[in-house]
Amino acid sequence: MKRAVLVAALVIIGCVQRTPDVTIWPGLHPKLTPAAAELLARDAIAAQIHVSIGRSDPPDAVAISAIPGGPTVGGYLAGVSWIVELRGEFILETGRPSLRNIQTAPAGAFRLASGVKVHISDDDGSVISVDFED
Repeated sequence: MKRAVLVAALVIIGCVQRTPDVTIWPGLHPKLTPAAAELLARDAIAAQIHVSIGRSDPPDAVAISAIPGGPTVGGYLAGVSWIVELRGEFILETGRPSLRNIQTAPAGAFRLASGVKVHISDDDGSVISVDFED
């Protein structure tokens, strides 16, 4: 009986999404909450989230950080920005935007990624960058 209870508890724990590490640099007073930043990041990557047959696990947010400014291609931002890191299964198109069905797509039309970092502006909630990682 004890073994059955222990196994059931482990199954339930395994199904629960973990809580992300939230960091707000000292002295910052961001407009967005960590939950709002996470939601914006999830919206930005919604098309790339891969749900396997029989699985419907959303990606896990593993870290959410408010930082002063933030890096961009053209330099460094003023103000506050958020970096949201998620882990899961993502499918990215590789240069063939007309293909929408992964089952019938030619080899090499898609690649898989296991993580993403989304950089969000605290001023207006806009997505600054999305960087997928293998």
